[in-house]
Amino acid sequence: MPTTKIEKKKQIKVSEQVKNKLKLIVKLAVTGLAMWLVSTKVDLGEVAVAITKAHPGYLLLALLFFVLSKVVSAVRLKYFFREIDVHLSHIYNFRLYLIGMFHNLYLPGGVGGDGYKVYLLNKESQKPVKKLVSSVLFDRISGLVALIFLALVLSYISSIRMIFNEFEVYGLILLILAYPGYIIITKKLFPGYHKNLYKTSALSLLTQNMQLVCTYFLLRSLGVENQILEYQALFMLASIATIVPITFGGIGVREMVFIASYQVLALDKGIGVSFSLLFFAITALVSFSGAFLKATPKKETDVETAQSIHT
Repeated sequence: MPTTKIEKKKQIKVSEQVKNKLKLIVKLAVTGLAMWLVSTKVDLGEVAVAITKAHPGYLLLALLFFVLSKVVSAVRLKYFFREIDVHLSHIYNFRLYLIGMFHNLYLPGGVGGDGYKVYLLNKESQKPVKKLVSSVLFDRISGLVALIFLALVLSYISSIRMIFNEFEVYGLILLILAYPGYIIITKKLFPGYHKNLYKTSALSLLTQNMQLVCTYFLLRSLGVENQILEYQALFMLASIATIVPITFGGIGVREMVFIASYQVLALDKGIGVSFSLLFFAITALVSFSGAFLKATPKKETDVETAQSIHT
């Protein structure tokens, strides 16, 4: 008997469900393994004590600047959507951003936060999925370029540069060419996204700088007064390593970077792990707020196409 279209759809759906479950299992396994490795290198009891003694005032300031960084990041994404004539209200755009954060962190599977945003906006604006995915992808790339640029800047103005050894010159070349290369490639290969390129690049740098302020206050909450640049540079380098989502929210990966580097840089590995876990806690707290938000627009003006604006 030939397979009907309905049966094929069911088979595809079952296959996707199996893949999602396997991804979840792998993610749990890798996260567990990473945290176990961390526990063999650091006294987690001391880490817990350090976290419980963290200065609450500095923690609140860290939370404030983390939220501000996400507001700026959401505005940047709004500009990329505007490039394809999808116009969102500021409030709805930020609401979608928080919902996306919740999906990315708490609901692992085949469709993350970005995929969910694409699905909703495709349904509401009728824009092609390909264009929406491109906007989200360029938003990610813009953030990554800023992250790499600032990670290299911090590395070269701190003692972190010693870990580069003979690769130091290549890092310097990457630092110098990062933005010129990004701008030239975008203008040549993806001309549709060049209109607000300088503005979105500036917003990406502002986002990452606000996160640096957040990390500064986290370190101060733990009583760190020296080598703050070193901790921040390592944190940003570790953040690059968490781009591939093999663990939940990068937990375990950042901690392993601190542990692997503490001997060379004479940093306190316990402080590094405490600092990283506090950042994850803030990320989890802000992301969880997305669970209480509705994805559907409240007003017709929340999602508009250029055509509806001009008519």
